Amino acid sequence: MDARTLSLLDDALARARALLEPEGFLFGTPRLLDEGTWGRYDIPIDPPDGRASKLQVHVNGKGRTSVVPQGPAAAAMRVILEGGSTSAVPAAEGEPAPTMRALPLTRTAREATDGPPSTTGPAGTPVAGEAIVVDCSKFGARLIGPTEWRGMQRNAAGGWTEIFRSASHVRGHNNLGEFLAIVDALRRLDAGELAAREVFSDSRTAISWVTKGIVKTTLDVDTDCDPGFAALVRDARAWITTPACARWRRVVRLWDTPVVGENPADFGRK
Repeated sequence: MDARTLSLLDDALARARALLEPEGFLFGTPRLLDEGTWGRYDIPIDPPDGRASKLQVHVNGKGRTSVVPQGPAAAAMRVILEGGSTSAVPAAEGEPAPTMRALPLTRTAREATDGPPSTTGPAGTPVAGEAIVVDCSKFGARLIGPTEWRGMQRNAAGGWTEIFRSASHVRGHNNLGEFLAIVDALRRLDAGELAAREVFSDSRTAISWVTKGIVKTTLDVDTDCDPGFAALVRDARAWITTPACARWRRVVRLWDTPVVGENPADFGRK
C-alpha cells in the first residue's frame, strides 16, 4: 500500500473519530487490510450502550474514501456521521431504524473531501428539472465485488454533471447496485433534494424491479454482500412497495445504449 492511500485512510478515520468520540463511542485498534489498489481499516467500536460494533474505512483505487458503520450500533453511528442528532437513536422497539444511506450522500458532502463532481461532455451547473441518468460500477469479473453507483444530470452547457455518488461497498452486486441507483435518485426526488422529469437507467432488470415493486434475485444478500450494502437493499426493497415509490415510478425510463449511445453515468471501467 502506498503512502497516499494510507494517508487518505488516516484522514478519513480521523474525521470519523472527531465526530463519534465526543458522543461516547470508543475506538479500538485499527486493523489495516491491504487490497492492492484498495485499502481498508477495520476498527472495533465500543458504543455508549455497549452493543459492540465496528467501523470500516475504505479508500478505492481512485482515492475515494468512505466510512461504513457495521453491527448493532451502525444506525446510531450513521446518524452522527451524517450530522444528525443522537436523540433520535436508537429507535423505539418495533419501529424501523434510521435509513442506512451511502456516504457521502450529496454532491456537496462529497466535494468537501473528494473534490468537484465529474462531468460527461461540457461541464456546467446541473439544471433542475432536466433528466437524471444513473449507473452502477462493480469491479472484477466475480459476481460479488466492490460496487458503487452515481447519478448525473443534464447541465446548462449541454453535458452531464455528477449530482450524487454512493460510497464504495466492498461486497456488492451489479444488478442490485443498478437497482439501488434508481431508488437513490427517486428518493432524492421524493425528498425534494433533486428535481427531474425523467430518471434513466440502462438496466432493464433494475427498472423492472422498481416499476413492479419486487426484487427477483436468487442472491442471499445478507450472507453474500457486506452489511452496509445488504442494509441498503433491505431498505430499498421496503421503499418500492410504498405510495412514495408509486408516485415516482412513472418517471423511470430505459437508457437504450445501442440507440442513444453510452450512458453518461457510466464509470468508464469496462
